Amino acid sequence: MYLASLERFEAFCESAVTLPMISQLVSEGEGLLHICRTSQVPYALVYKWLHDDAARWRLYKDARAARGEALVHAGVQALEQAGKDNVHVAKAQ
Repeated sequence: MYLASLERFEAFCESAVTLPMISQLVSEGEGLLHICRTSQVPYALVYKWLHDDAARWRLYKDARAARGEALVHAGVQALEQAGKDNVHVAKAQ
């Protein structure tokens, strides 16, 4: 099973669509662990593969930053649109 996992990892890393896919999914809120489980590749190896190359790592970090920005925007928007009848929102405002 481990060899099959390594073979999937090698094919995953060699694919031209892998890095753009990771970037898009992460920026849309998917976690790297979930992406790896869905793709049936070892998380630790994918993380190391991303981390070991400056360009790949920058793309991954940029995707995470984009997701963070989207979450902040969604939170601010929810606070702005919420009514005073919601105690938790009123406290946050």
